[in-house]
Amino acid sequence: IAGPVLRRSLPLAVHAILGLLIFNADVLLLRWLRDSATVGQYMAAYALISFTINLSVAYGQTLLPSLTALNRSVVEQHAMYRRSMLQIGVWAVPFSLGGWFLGVEVLTFVFGPAYRPAGHLLAILALSLPASLWRIGPQTLLIAHNQQHALVDRKSTRLNSSHTDISRMPSSA
Repeated sequence: IAGPVLRRSLPLAVHAILGLLIFNADVLLLRWLRDSATVGQYMAAYALISFTINLSVAYGQTLLPSLTALNRSVVEQHAMYRRSMLQIGVWAVPFSLGGWFLGVEVLTFVFGPAYRPAGHLLAILALSLPASLWRIGPQTLLIAHNQQHALVDRKSTRLNSSHTDISRMPSSA
């Protein structure tokens, strides 16, 4: 009984591992190019972005049973999908704009005055939130349709693209 479950879940595990590689590539690259104080400032800013992304992943997981149950009714499933994408946008856009305008203040409040300089990093990173959060809806819909393998294909393509970009960097960078 475990065999079929493990086979179906393997693409999700691979997707998660590849996602961790992609999400942490910036930190690894930054450690290579900058000092540990800069990496620490960046990680403080990214911690808030990462927390927000994790909330959206949890939201996607709560949608999965309902979207899967509606596989037989495409009209109802698409209506739920559209509502969920709208709901993500209702909080993704304000979070993004709030991070842009209040990044310095938010980071200073959460981590203290020593991290004030990283507030500008939070402001920049916050602009990526809508795109990062809206991808949860399509990913959840793919899983609901038992298309987990498509997630791995997309993620490995992004990982290869990132590797190519890094390998093209001049060695003096």
